[in-house]
Amino acid sequence: MSRGAAGYLGPYRLLNLVYSGATTQVWQAIYDGDQRYYAVKVLLERYRRDREHLRYLKREYQVGHNLNHERLIRLIHFDGNRTCPFLVMEWFPAPSMRALIQQGQELSPKVLTQIILQATEAVAYLHSAGWVHRDIKPDNFLVSPSGEVKLIDFALAQRMPNVLTRMFSFGKRIQGTQSYMSPEQIRGSCVDGRSDLYSLACTFYHLLGGQPPFTGSSTPELLSKHLRAVPPPLERFNPQVQPGFSELLRRALAKRPLDRPGSVAEFLVQLQTTPIFRE
Repeated sequence: MSRGAAGYLGPYRLLNLVYSGATTQVWQAIYDGDQRYYAVKVLLERYRRDREHLRYLKREYQVGHNLNHERLIRLIHFDGNRTCPFLVMEWFPAPSMRALIQQGQELSPKVLTQIILQATEAVAYLHSAGWVHRDIKPDNFLVSPSGEVKLIDFALAQRMPNVLTRMFSFGKRIQGTQSYMSPEQIRGSCVDGRSDLYSLACTFYHLLGGQPPFTGSSTPELLSKHLRAVPPPLERFNPQVQPGFSELLRRALAKRPLDRPGSVAEFLVQLQTTPIFRE
């Protein structure tokens, strides 16, 4: 399959390649049954017989297909056929937040505020449904030109921890994206909603400041900063940010989960009463 080539996966006719990543592609497709557009995610050919990558694709569907919220992408169908496994999602024609940042698009304070509130609503809903995302980052929010947001990619999601999972969680494989990983995620210890909150704060810092709160010339340097360094004040990179919002973000970036707001839902309530930008 190549960009713009027509082909079929089951009843879905592939129209245009809209995203190509390290392990997957996403195609715009049309379903013969209702003539509506859908997004179809497929593994790249070299990964189609890889059990781990197939498990991630299936996991994304298992987590997402029962979730129902306007701020989350809707998962519709999974087909694990051995030739070309694929996942079908609602069609939402919008770039990722990362693409908006990289393109340097100047968005109004009103639109940026809406993006931040809607992204927070998405994560708060996911937590209320009993899941921790574990890979919150700009890549995993789709943002329309009007500021409508949808959270995507549930492949790394885990159930909220209980007493037993908290007791036996140390030494687990570290997964996530380094620029946005919480200290507890880096240590391989138990993560709950406050870990996603840390990653969300990193994401908003990047959105408003043009760079994540921590950067490094090597992986060890970057991870060490997450564990020990104090992030520069966001106002240094964006003087339009209100000190109250900067302080709220700083608390969400606390090294210890206990020092952060208690949940993303609590953080959302605080956001709703905290102006983000100066007049």
